[in-house]
Amino acid sequence: MGHGLEMKCTKCGFEFLSRTGVGFSFPSVYEETVLKAKSGELGDEAREFFKEHPDGAINAEYVTLCCDECGDLFTGQDLTVYAPKYGKMKRKSYVFEDDLEQYYSEGLKYHHRCKKCGGSAHIVDPDETLLCPRCRSPLEECRSILWD
Repeated sequence: MGHGLEMKCTKCGFEFLSRTGVGFSFPSVYEETVLKAKSGELGDEAREFFKEHPDGAINAEYVTLCCDECGDLFTGQDLTVYAPKYGKMKRKSYVFEDDLEQYYSEGLKYHHRCKKCGGSAHIVDPDETLLCPRCRSPLEECRSILWD
């Protein structure tokens, strides 16, 4: 299931639309993400992790990200990688988020970078108050959508 959240700054008019999740295309997005990790497109750490844990998993869900430097908001994939909790597992073609919690242990968090300034970015917690990157006022939710 995908979720969208439209937010707006009532002070300066800045608008942001966050689309999280993946929806029905999850199996193909997951497989593509694993291939990118294994090929090194997601960095050397992810490539090495999958060499050590060929039956590992990755969180391919789209999340909202916030730059710790400039406060810019953007959407990207989580990309945290996971090792099996119970020894070697037969690798599925895709692993849902519920499977990650039940059968896997977090192995390595992806280090996100801001597309605007290159600073470090973090995954926004659902309870986190988002601030306008322009004027630093709290953003207000305008509308919420579900897709797929």
